[in-house]
Amino acid sequence: MEELYQTVKEQVKPVEAQIDGVIPPWLNGSLLRNGPAMYEVGPEAYKHWFDGLGMLQNFKMENGKVTYCSRYLRSQAFVRAEARRGIAYAEFGTPLPPDPCKNIFARFFSYFVPPERTDNCSINVVTMNGQTFASSDSPFLIGFDPSSLQALAESLEVKKSSDKLSVVKIRKTIYGCNKLIKRHSSLKDKHSVHNDEVSAVYSAP
Repeated sequence: MEELYQTVKEQVKPVEAQIDGVIPPWLNGSLLRNGPAMYEVGPEAYKHWFDGLGMLQNFKMENGKVTYCSRYLRSQAFVRAEARRGIAYAEFGTPLPPDPCKNIFARFFSYFVPPERTDNCSINVVTMNGQTFASSDSPFLIGFDPSSLQALAESLEVKKSSDKLSVVKIRKTIYGCNKLIKRHSSLKDKHSVHNDEVSAVYSAP
């Protein structure tokens, strides 16, 4: 299982992949993938497979050839971790390391204060309205360019977060549904937005 915790380097410049077999010449497009890839930051290490900082990958297929590139998602979790040379946010199985600048009493009371939510969107890739986003179970979506994999400057907050389904955008906020929907049925969900109530309908084919 140790190989699952290996930190992977970025491959920002596209390289041609070696192909075992034949890629049909009509199969053109990009396969985007997302997942944890950095497990050590300075002297500190993440303690769970899910917790590594997210990396985006692009397998581009064109005229029977495949090129590959990858880039770490520049989330606040990544940027702050790089700046402080240590873990900046608590993750699923990794608590935030104690601040060495705090005295023993401040450290004790910090256990009663909820930590900031991480925006390490390292699970899925979703598209909405022509835009591409990295997502996870945290209440954030981070937009990125699917060609260069560079993160966009603005991220979106998510209400009722889900790594798979988020469908309604209101004032830069995404509203999603975590409930299981049966086939050939629909579900009406309600959200409170600025003292108003908004309804969204989710349908399953």
